[in-house]
Amino acid sequence: FRHSRQEIEALAIVKMKELCAMYGKKDPNERDSWRAVARDVWDTVGVGDEKIEDMMVTGKAGTDVDDLKVHIDKLEDILQEVKKQNNMKDEEIKVLRNKMLKMEKVLPLIGSQEQKSQGNQKTEEPLVASANSIPDTGIRKGDSRELAKEERVSQLMNGDPAFRRGRLRWMRQEQIRFKNLQQQEITKQLRRQNVPHRFIPPENRKPRFPFKSNAKHRNSWSPGTHIIITEDEVIELRVPKDEEGRRGNK
Repeated sequence: FRHSRQEIEALAIVKMKELCAMYGKKDPNERDSWRAVARDVWDTVGVGDEKIEDMMVTGKAGTDVDDLKVHIDKLEDILQEVKKQNNMKDEEIKVLRNKMLKMEKVLPLIGSQEQKSQGNQKTEEPLVASANSIPDTGIRKGDSRELAKEERVSQLMNGDPAFRRGRLRWMRQEQIRFKNLQQQEITKQLRRQNVPHRFIPPENRKPRFPFKSNAKHRNSWSPGTHIIITEDEVIELRVPKDEEGRRGNK
């Protein structure tokens, strides 16, 4: 092993920079880390004979050092680009989170306003009917018509177990639907961006070619069948044996 200490230190610096660039992380203790790596190399492999190295041409060593400096500069540029991309991604994620929070705030308000409007309409209807029409003995005059919708829902939730189960099931479905909408919005935003090193799955497409394993197209491989493939479907045309014989005779 004929590398000198300076070459070992330079190689340690280059390798540590490459690792940081590969994983997109910054080492806060760069000097300590590459020095520790160089010491491990010295302890395990050893250092070359300095006398032999002094006899070598100094120009070659100078070119090697220049190449290492150029390589280090390139790595620093790559690290800066990675940092910029990460910062842009963080900003985009913040924007998406703010949108999600706004959606979460708006949807409950819309639901509460609809409930209040429905409750007010239902409370006004019996008052108008009682003022304009003749009261019937079969109509029940209960407090449930005068209460708002939220109060009636709370009463039913406490009193009726079947209504409670249905209400909870509906709430769970709404939560799942809202989460799916949020996930779809996030995926749309991410697909619009041409971000490198990101795998975007293709659309789910049905196989257009009639395979033998498919039960619908199992008979398409028999003689006398013609297949026409369009954008929407696969059309199979069967020719009778008599017509095939006539074509062969012709």
